[in-house]
This record gives sequence, structure tokens and C-alpha cells, in this order.
Amino acid sequence: MTSRLSRSPGGYGLRLPNRRVTLRASASGPGPTDARRTGHSATGRDTTGRDVCALGRPGPPHAGDPSGDPSGAGWTLRYPAGTVLIVAGIPGAGKSTLIRHVFGDITDPGPKPSPEPGSDPRARTRGARPLILDSADIRTALRARLGPRLPYRLYRPAVHIAHYARIAWMTARHGESLVVHECGTRRWARRAITGLARARHRPAHLILIDAPSADALAGQRARGRTVRSRAFRRHERSWARLRAAGPAALYREGWSSARVLDRRDARTLNAIRFG
Repeated sequence: MTSRLSRSPGGYGLRLPNRRVTLRASASGPGPTDARRTGHSATGRDTTGRDVCALGRPGPPHAGDPSGDPSGAGWTLRYPAGTVLIVAGIPGAGKSTLIRHVFGDITDPGPKPSPEPGSDPRARTRGARPLILDSADIRTALRARLGPRLPYRLYRPAVHIAHYARIAWMTARHGESLVVHECGTRRWARRAITGLARARHRPAHLILIDAPSADALAGQRARGRTVRSRAFRRHERSWARLRAAGPAALYREGWSSARVLDRRDARTLNAIRFG
């Protein structure tokens, strides 16, 4: 039987029917939240949108754990240093909004830690601000070079190529934690990212912002940049397949954890910490 992301009180749950996985979760407390392979059947408790599905990957027990009160003043997510974190969602779902809300001005890389000779690059960046990779930065730079009159559709492929090339380079050559703005609707792109991270012994984690299509379209209009109707429908179909596939398929792709947030969850997320 296939596993699915299902609706549950307070958000979207990660349901694993008839699988040898135990999900232990707390939506409002600071305790550990994990999914581990055990000799018992899955518990009857569905996780909420603020719970994590750790997908059985090895790693620190705190990876992706929430702390604080998601339904109140705010909450925090924590990941290991050196994580490649993908913030995914259909166009207009609120990926850039979440990243700006949590990290501030994404064009400012912030102070970098001073390296110590011979030290692990991930240890050097523990607690430091991650690198933010957003294709909008590349689009803005190309627009400045090519001029505003040139239609975006003519250089859209160059933006995508440069974005994925930068993800590959930063994953392979840098030890800093990465936060990547990515739709997540392209399976080959998800597999490429997890493959690169695995080759560099880096954990890859996934945040899925699950927004209704009407809200996503409103978000596109609010930002002043819309996606063609045909392209948006493709994203919708791919997102529906991703939602239907569930955590078992994401585990096979190589993700260490996956967290599904609705827009309310994203608004109350105050911080993402690494290390």
C-alpha cells in the first residue's frame, strides 16, 4: 500500500500505512520528533504539519525538530550543520516570503566564520548563517545585463541552468549550510540535489509549503510576476504527484527528512538553525 501525505488537525500529516515505521511527534513541545524503523507497526497517531518525518535516515536526533509554540508566538526548526535544505512549493506558494521572513535580506550573505586550518568545514559553519540560493537573484542579474525590454521567456532556460549549476557547485565545493529556493516539482532536480549531497556526505532536508492553487495565484499577482497558465498547471500536477507519493518515495530519493507546512505554519516559523 502506498504512503500518502494526508490532512490532519493543525496541518498535513505524514501517514505511513502498514509500514514498519514508528512516528513519534509533538507539535507544540521541544521534545524530539523522529521516524525510526522498528519491529512494531506504525502508531495510530498522524503527525501534523509541524511534525517531521525523518524517513529513517541516520543523523542527529534533533534534525528537523520544532521548538516553541507553532500555534502561538512562533517556533524554530533545527538542522545539522552542513545541511542542504530545500524550500519547495508551487509558484506563489510563499517560498521567498518564508526565506525572507526567517533570514532577512537574502542578498546579504552575512558574516562568514574565520576558518581554522585543518578543521571540518561543517564544524566551522556551525551556528552560522546559511547561504541562500534563489534563482530570482540570477534572473535579476541577467535582466540588468540584458535590459528590461527583453522578454523573460527568451532567457528563462539560462536562469534555470545557472541556478542548478550554482546549487551543484555550492553543494560540492562549500561546507556552509545551504537554503535553496526550488519548486520541488521536478523529480530529476530533487534526485540530483540529494545525489550531490550524498556524494559530499551532507544531509538533504525538505520543507514543502503546501498552498492552495488560489492562494498561490494570488501570491504571484502580489509579487508582480506570474507564471503562464500551462506551466502553472504542470506544477500543480507534479505537486499533486509529490503529495500523493508520500515519505516512502522521498526516502528512496535520498531525503533525510520532509516537513509539510501550510501558509499559517510558515508565517509563525521564526527561525531555522543549523548546527
